[in-house]
Amino acid sequence: MSEIGGGAIDTGQLLATPPIRMGDELWFYYGGINHQFTQKEGYRGGIHLARLRRDGFASFRSDDRGGFVETREVLFEGKHLFLNANAAQGEIRVEILERCGWTVLEGWSRELPHPLRGDHLQAEVKWQEKKDLEAVQGQTLRFRFHLKNADLYSFWIEP
Repeated sequence: MSEIGGGAIDTGQLLATPPIRMGDELWFYYGGINHQFTQKEGYRGGIHLARLRRDGFASFRSDDRGGFVETREVLFEGKHLFLNANAAQGEIRVEILERCGWTVLEGWSRELPHPLRGDHLQAEVKWQEKKDLEAVQGQTLRFRFHLKNADLYSFWIEP
């Protein structure tokens, strides 16, 4: 018997298609049957759909104690920093560091950006009194993401 329940028909063998992007989700169609190789009885099967948020395969996660993740050196060529993150029960703050990662650039500390809260697939990070990140464009730097009760799925830079 399946640990999922007696009626589950996708617990024996699965055959999946590559993901299809549908809006802000990835859709995986798959065929599943409850047949085991040693099974002597008949089997049941069907076509199923699994859905996943965009970039949702893995995340950096923190609990209420908080934590951070820091990027490697990045040549910043853009003006806007976006996050795909879930901070519905917490927050994410970002700071910008010089290329070696020892010093936070003046005016770009984690106290200055508006904290990101909520569940967002495309949230722009904004620092107080700054329209965009043009001041650091063309520099090699690092980003440090401070998370508290949050998941960071991805980040990207746009012009």
